[in-house]
Amino acid sequence: MAINLVDQLDAEWNAIAGQPNSTIEDWSRLCGPLATCRSLSDALSEVGHAPDVVLGFLIARYQSNDAMAGRTVLQAMLGKVVKMSYTGMAAAEPHSLDDLVTQMWCQIGRYPLDRRPRSIAANLALDTLKAAQREWARSGEIPVPTSVIVAELEEQAAEPCEIDEWTAESLIHTAYQRTLITRTTRDILVAVYGSEGMSGAAAAQRWNCSATAIRTRCRTAVRDRLVPLARQMMAAA
Repeated sequence: MAINLVDQLDAEWNAIAGQPNSTIEDWSRLCGPLATCRSLSDALSEVGHAPDVVLGFLIARYQSNDAMAGRTVLQAMLGKVVKMSYTGMAAAEPHSLDDLVTQMWCQIGRYPLDRRPRSIAANLALDTLKAAQREWARSGEIPVPTSVIVAELEEQAAEPCEIDEWTAESLIHTAYQRTLITRTTRDILVAVYGSEGMSGAAAAQRWNCSATAIRTRCRTAVRDRLVPLARQMMAAA
């Protein structure tokens, strides 16, 4: 059986985590919670005691070219990555675990410490899942989930979007009422994103077309109709 990326990273970590490291000596002088640390294993254990302080320090170091700091953050987040791979949309994507690890590494490198210095672990996890979902959607592997609408808006606005009260169906029906989408597109979107949660293959069978056509229709409607509508509704709120 093939070894996944998480297993490879764990094996790598176990090989180096307990060894004394001069880099850790620098960390111990610069970050209070790491003052007594002498190994990567010690540093990792302190993440649970002061998560925002330690993760913030390590992310800042990594973004200033300390590769081992970034590797330590990644190791600290692997548990969350594994949990994400077993839930929701991620569970439906066969390559989700390795994809999520890759996205987590990217998010660590670009995490905005100045804007979001608190709840770093939770923010990293959410950013990672959204980025992976966007990538899967753009690749055509799955229809665009409603959460991507939120993610696209947040990316454009560079701040969280308060649209939790909007359901997928309410946004779709509003788009139809404003003649932004056709009746058929509305019905497909409701079937895929609404209470049915229909797969692309099942929708293709119902509407007598290919799964590719369903994915294309969903992606186009979300990108060109629903995202602009959601942005407009936010501005008017």
